[in-house]
Amino acid sequence: MLRLAAPLVLVALAAPAAPAPLPAPPPAVRAEPQEVGPQSERDRQLEAEVRAKLAEQEDLVGIDVRVEDGVARLQGQALTSLVRTDAEARARTVPGLRDVDNRIESVWDLGRIFSNPFKERTIALFGGQVSLDDIEHDFLRKRFRDPRVHYAVNCASVSCPMLREEAYAAERLERQLDEQAERFLSDRSRNRTAAGRLEVSKIFEWYREDFEPLPAYLGRYARFLSGDAAEQVRITQGTLPIVFLEYDWSLNDARK
Repeated sequence: MLRLAAPLVLVALAAPAAPAPLPAPPPAVRAEPQEVGPQSERDRQLEAEVRAKLAEQEDLVGIDVRVEDGVARLQGQALTSLVRTDAEARARTVPGLRDVDNRIESVWDLGRIFSNPFKERTIALFGGQVSLDDIEHDFLRKRFRDPRVHYAVNCASVSCPMLREEAYAAERLERQLDEQAERFLSDRSRNRTAAGRLEVSKIFEWYREDFEPLPAYLGRYARFLSGDAAEQVRITQGTLPIVFLEYDWSLNDARK
């Protein structure tokens, strides 16, 4: 079962009654997928034909299409299960296509082919349209300046901090955030010691300014990062080299 991102929980609980307008989002710091390669003339023709076919049905007009090697890839936040089925059926009527792929394997597939799912302003909030980046970077990080925010938001990817099983509530928010921090830092699939190094999530590299000084910050959680007493001492002293693990953007689920 897919576990979806839920950054709005903190906003709903901690937001003032009449917040100031959200500023423009800062530059993205996430590692983004590689750019798509050039298309053949035949693929461009097929892509145009697929777009024309989808445009015949009103609720399919906004779907993004990319054809490579005769395979049409359908993407977009509008791709609910019903819309995906309709879109695939229509696309398959285009002669010359080898296949139609509308699988969602990464959170990036929920965005648009030439855009960023974290930057699309599709969320209605406080009388305007905001993006996930607006909420995370401008509302939560800038206004509350609490590094534990990173353990509470979830981008539906395997390497993200685990999604909490309950909603965040104002009267127990401090305890919940502390538990999320301890839970994430004790998760050996995301943070661990190995070969004389402290291997931690890339979150600590992307958002290092929120955790500085990083060695001292991680030192406070030494007993969660390692079960070895000697390693705990080195982590506390900041003498264990820190490396950042590669980020797995595959969709998470209840088993992960």
